[in-house]
Amino acid sequence: MTTRSMILAAVFTAAEKCSEPKPTIALLEEILRSYRSTVGDGSGVEDETLWDIVNADYGFLSSVAATGRPPSQTDHQKWADLLGWIIAGLRSWTEKEDLSGRRLRVILLLTRTMDWDDAFWPALPNEIAANGNLMVALAEFVRSTKIELGAGIGPQRLGNEIIEQFKRADENRDWSKLGEIYPWLFDYFGMPMFTQAVRCLRRFNFAGLVSATNELSGAMVTGTVALALCAEDALRLALESANPYQRFCSVHRSLDRREVLTDSAQCNLSSILVQISADDTTWRAWMKVFNTYPVRFPTLQVPLGRALASVEPSAIAGYVESLSLHVLPQTERSLAAQCLRAFRADADLARRQALWTAAYSRWASWDFGRIADELQLTSVSGSVLDYAIVGYFVEVLSATDLAARIQAIMLTVNSVDCEWHASLICCVGARNQLLSQLQLLEHAKIVAGTEIDWLLEGRIYSVNAGPGNNYYAAKYRAH
Repeated sequence: MTTRSMILAAVFTAAEKCSEPKPTIALLEEILRSYRSTVGDGSGVEDETLWDIVNADYGFLSSVAATGRPPSQTDHQKWADLLGWIIAGLRSWTEKEDLSGRRLRVILLLTRTMDWDDAFWPALPNEIAANGNLMVALAEFVRSTKIELGAGIGPQRLGNEIIEQFKRADENRDWSKLGEIYPWLFDYFGMPMFTQAVRCLRRFNFAGLVSATNELSGAMVTGTVALALCAEDALRLALESANPYQRFCSVHRSLDRREVLTDSAQCNLSSILVQISADDTTWRAWMKVFNTYPVRFPTLQVPLGRALASVEPSAIAGYVESLSLHVLPQTERSLAAQCLRAFRADADLARRQALWTAAYSRWASWDFGRIADELQLTSVSGSVLDYAIVGYFVEVLSATDLAARIQAIMLTVNSVDCEWHASLICCVGARNQLLSQLQLLEHAKIVAGTEIDWLLEGRIYSVNAGPGNNYYAAKYRAH
């Protein structure tokens, strides 16, 4: 619990003792005037506007938010009175007594001024859930909200071309393109009332939130829903949702924020990925967004590995083909290994062999970029598929075939000088390509039948540098 959360908890305790608390009427009227234009079209106003209004009577709230320092005793009681009024309003609100919806809008906007660290809504009393009128009204508000880029909404500084690309991708459910543009779109505007409605439903009527978001269309509004939730709740929503936009946006926002995922969140994410794998086109698009470079979404890797143990067999190829192969990806090697360890732990032998074989086929065709003439390895290298390649050598090849491959590579390494090369750099590069292959073969021989990890780290398996003298060792710098 953060310092701000502890302060808020103390104010909640004091609010329970307040009798008929009421905030300043002028404050409520000013908030209503400022936000009246947001009703109907779902447009938002910058959060700073709300802070400016509240600061007139509750300036200490911004200080608590910024510094985490508790307010004075007088301000503490003033805050408790305001909070007590909010709680009473949430308990008793009915559409009949608030036909214009003004009171509810004010309540939601005021909750935004003290909703820190995901601590406000969980601290509210459970009996608010019994207010069916409130739950229906909030669900309808969420369900009817639409957000369109333009008319002052959205990142105009990105330019019309980017915005048009987003609109086309959104309309066509082009997940790959949405994945490129989507993260840029949520740092430019705020929708405090909508955000608070989502969080209230999350706390008191999750089924109502699922139902409401199932009827939303487009990544802007479903992304705003996801942004209002913590990673665990966003993934829970994605799992229960029938809305493809909500699933994509909830997963993206959960991974993009790099929150530490709880066990239940990881389990939900794995289940979502298994669901997505049923449609090969969607699966491949998701893998392109989330898995091309594992370093972009590191918290995906373990849940993805567990999902791979249960996905449709055709999805194995989509996973392998999504990864970008390039030399010396140290961080990505480790992240991909996290995924594949989880996969190895949960998958049966036949499924493991299927993935190792698909990975080996792609890795062998890539051959450390050998098809690109301009690329020459200056040292022994690896790839993001290293763990899977060792898996192929251990669980697909026989011990006899493995030994034969090692012997063949070693003979070829020592004959590199007998071939023509365009330059010394090309000669060194050819040798390093062979040595890079040899590393995984030798490591597979060592780890087979043991508990040694399949990811080769911290050592290089050497080979006889050549006959006779130190010339070869000096020429190839010791390997």
